[in-house]
Amino acid sequence: MVGGRRKRTTGTPPASTERVEVLHIWFWAWLVIAAVCALYELYAGEMLSLPWALGALSAAALEFLGVPLAWQWVAFFAVSFVFLVAMRRWWLANAEADSSLRSEPDGT
Repeated sequence: MVGGRRKRTTGTPPASTERVEVLHIWFWAWLVIAAVCALYELYAGEMLSLPWALGALSAAALEFLGVPLAWQWVAFFAVSFVFLVAMRRWWLANAEADSSLRSEPDGT
């Protein structure tokens, strides 16, 4: 035993340790992506990066559950796409409201 730990004779890490290290990397990466998108959304307010933040949060949840990385990417793009399509109606309504405000003649 070295420093309270048992010294291993093989050079490969156990599978559980490897999974924990990878979990930390991708879980935190997805959360950072979600945070960056959410902060940009707060700054810009155009509702363009919100779907990407939600997609990243869904991928982080899948990472936490142990789903393979390829499926995390699929979920990231699928959830983002669904929310982009769902928000299209909101964008079109805001675009019409903005154009009607600009086209009204000034009363002066």
